[in-house]
Amino acid sequence: MTNGESEIQIETKKNHDLSISYQAITELRLLNVRTLVTYDIYLVGHAKLPDAAVRSVLQAIWVNIDKLPQFHPGFVEWTKARAVDPEVTLPYHPAAVRYFKDAGAWPAKMDEVQKKLLAWKP
Repeated sequence: MTNGESEIQIETKKNHDLSISYQAITELRLLNVRTLVTYDIYLVGHAKLPDAAVRSVLQAIWVNIDKLPQFHPGFVEWTKARAVDPEVTLPYHPAAVRYFKDAGAWPAKMDEVQKKLLAWKP
């Protein structure tokens, strides 16, 4: 990391998979998490993904969000305004909730949305 900002290195492969290598996230390397697939603006991780890994990935995206579209067209739709959406169909990771609250991007109404999503039993 330099100047207090997160650094992110993104590389695209011939098959258009997007691999993100974030220098400060040893947890992701230990879990062998290498490829992220996006659908709309969802970034999905396992429920047991360590809080520090979630926070680090979100921080890297948050501070570099304007730079991401040059690496993959899917990132054009990723904006800070769309990071928290009351129409979401998957619950947010607890560390993501804390991150977005700290960033001022989590409106109070999202607590009820999150609560309903966590209570849903298929």
